[in-house]
Amino acid sequence: MKKHFFLLFLLALLPMLAMADGSGSCGENVTYTYTEANHTLTIKGSGAMSDYVYDTTPWYNYREQITTVMIDDGVTSIGDVAFAYCSGLTSITIGNSVTSIGDAAFRDCSGLTSIDIPNSVTSIGDFAFYNCSGLTSVTIPNSVTSIGNYAFDNTAWYNNQPDGLVYAGKVVYKYKGKMPDNTEIVIENGTLGIAVSAFDGCSGLTSITIPNSVTSIGGRAFQGCSGLTSVTIPNSMTSIGKEAFFGCSGLTSIDIPNSVTSIGDLAFYGCSGLTSVVIPNSVTSIGRLAFYGCSGLTSVIVENGNNKYDSRNNCNAIIETATNELILGCSTTVIPNSVTSIGSNAFQNCSGLTSIDIPNSVTSIGDNAFYNCSGLTSVIIPNSVTSIGYGAFSGCSGLTSVTIPNSVTSIGNSAFSGCSGLTSVTIPNNVTAIGNNAFQNCSGLTSVTIGNSVTSIGGYAFSGCEKLTTVNAMMTNPPESKYALFGYNIYQTAALYVPVGCKDI
Repeated sequence: MKKHFFLLFLLALLPMLAMADGSGSCGENVTYTYTEANHTLTIKGSGAMSDYVYDTTPWYNYREQITTVMIDDGVTSIGDVAFAYCSGLTSITIGNSVTSIGDAAFRDCSGLTSIDIPNSVTSIGDFAFYNCSGLTSVTIPNSVTSIGNYAFDNTAWYNNQPDGLVYAGKVVYKYKGKMPDNTEIVIENGTLGIAVSAFDGCSGLTSITIPNSVTSIGGRAFQGCSGLTSVTIPNSMTSIGKEAFFGCSGLTSIDIPNSVTSIGDLAFYGCSGLTSVVIPNSVTSIGRLAFYGCSGLTSVIVENGNNKYDSRNNCNAIIETATNELILGCSTTVIPNSVTSIGSNAFQNCSGLTSIDIPNSVTSIGDNAFYNCSGLTSVIIPNSVTSIGYGAFSGCSGLTSVTIPNSVTSIGNSAFSGCSGLTSVTIPNNVTAIGNNAFQNCSGLTSVTIGNSVTSIGGYAFSGCEKLTTVNAMMTNPPESKYALFGYNIYQTAALYVPVGCKDI
């Protein structure tokens, strides 16, 4: 009986233990204290709070009991997911030293009714107040220039906004509701920023005027605005965000001012209507795949005086000066003799490219360098090239001949996959490895000669090459492979020729 009573006593005590006072670290020089008596969490210190995964925040076990959060002066940032799902939170005081509010920092704090963001804050992260359903009052200072994706969505404040352009402080937060076709928008003078995804999917947008006060355009800001034909970026801008004009297929021209220093990843991805681009001398960073899928480009120019990039010899390309790597070409590019490598995705989807002369200075061709250049009919790879990257010529369906030089030692995965116009291929003797799917679906291929140094051939390297009748394997030992190299029918119909004396193995 005593045992049972003691167990019942412990069970009754557990809720009290879960809500007891607590303290600890929540950043390199930042600490927290939780006071159970008034359900208050106080953050003190100097510097940034740590970012947390939801269920590893120090106060995770009593997050539902917290009603008040106080962040003292000295703390410079609120970490990602810091107070997410604190459903009982009704009051938050943010110190004047905080400059950023992290991603999902207050997500699903359904009891929060108002937020007063101090003048020190300049950025608010993705989902920062997402699903704070009770939030009716939001005060955002003029210091904020960047607001993340869905930062205030599913709040009473946002839901009560009328359809149309929604401002959050001095930032264009979002266009709410369905945008009518042939819509022109003029953003108010004094606006400091355009939020992430602000016009995402607004296919009816045809024209937008951005005032000189705007200093930042968030990632995906105009993603999918297929009706947008021209944009003038103001001189106040210093960066073009990640995926900012992603999928703006109607965009025919873009004027990038000298104030811009960086162009984000995939910034103009899929802008197939873009015919020319001028990179000003101020740009020092061009992100990954920034102009991917701009298949209509015929003119690519870097202004004189740029210390990072150039268009030497009027080559109609962007070359990274220090490395001599060509990072972006177009249908009219002439590769200068000083270029040593063709970068990944450099000519990707350049359907207007019909021929290209690769100079002897080039030693490597990067991944997907000529991917899906369906108009390319012939290419001679010079003796200087030692490697052909992943998918380098994949999808070049118009390619009817290719010369692979003796200098090449490796052919990457899917390097020539889908080159349906190829009828014969000779892989030279210095090649030791042929990647997976390297010549997959080269449906026109009738013969292939594999050099004597090949020791490994990747899986399905010649699958889908249903017209193959002759395979000349010059190796004295079969190459290693874990998977089938050819389609099943090829094993029944094509002739395999090997060196004399090697037939048995």
